[in-house]
Amino acid sequence: MIIIPSNLTEDVLLNGLRDSGSWLGKLLTDRGKCQVSLDRLEWVEPGGITPLASVAFGSPWEVSAPTSSVHSYLQRMRFTEIFGLDAPYRFSEHDPAGRFIPAVWITGNENIEPIIQELKAILYQSQLESGVQWAAVWSINEFLGNVLIHSCAENGGLVFAQVFPSRNIVQIAVCDLGMGFPDPFGNLVLNGMVLMI
Repeated sequence: MIIIPSNLTEDVLLNGLRDSGSWLGKLLTDRGKCQVSLDRLEWVEPGGITPLASVAFGSPWEVSAPTSSVHSYLQRMRFTEIFGLDAPYRFSEHDPAGRFIPAVWITGNENIEPIIQELKAILYQSQLESGVQWAAVWSINEFLGNVLIHSCAENGGLVFAQVFPSRNIVQIAVCDLGMGFPDPFGNLVLNGMVLMI
């Protein structure tokens, strides 16, 4: 069984990439049937959950559910289907505009503009200078175009973004499993960009 660390942040994910014997190294090399335990998860951020979800998509893994607070968060953000988890929680569906972009696959050019518009709404909720907002939108637009044109990713790119007003942080994650840098074992590629502003 592969145990996912309790706090799934960008730093945790990067540490997992650096250590070839880590939980992430095992996930990247074992594309067969394996058990993945999310039940210790206490907190997830876009920079941690999005890359993990892109690796998990379409895998034959048996995934155990995380704690109820994280499970309901994953359900609200549309990750439960990617991980093959049930969606048992009821919650009031509030308009995500300006707060978050639920997990969405970008599979064609027609998907990019709606995401860019949602991203602008999120950035407008932040206290970032307009020049920084413009640069972030331009960068994501370019990155999404590159995912579609150059990565040859079968499923396109997975996008997730959220604003954290109390910390004045916006996290935007884009990941794909197309051509790019090989993992330490040369078996699978994990491409992505996490922008924290």
